[in-house]
Amino acid sequence: MPEVRFEDVVVIKHHKLGLHYHLIDPRLLASCDKDTIVPVSVVASEPALVGARVEGKYLIVETKDVLPKTIIIKLSGIRLGCKGIRFQRSTKEALDLNAKFWSQQWNG
Repeated sequence: MPEVRFEDVVVIKHHKLGLHYHLIDPRLLASCDKDTIVPVSVVASEPALVGARVEGKYLIVETKDVLPKTIIIKLSGIRLGCKGIRFQRSTKEALDLNAKFWSQQWNG
């Protein structure tokens, strides 16, 4: 992964047509750099015009024309302290320790 990200899936039921505000999980907000959380996908259970954006601590969802039974939104934010870091370099020692850690599941 080029960036260290946290993700959350929000499932909204009993939505009404129009514009609605939903609080983002405070743990996600606290774990991500400010203003890096964005919706990366919005899926409605039926064909519908649905949009989503993030403003501050709110996920804002807007529906028009057709009201879907369920709306699923995937949020993604850059981990706190990692903004602007892509494909971070690592030492051979760190890579070896990581490989050793993850191989424990096969080595007992």
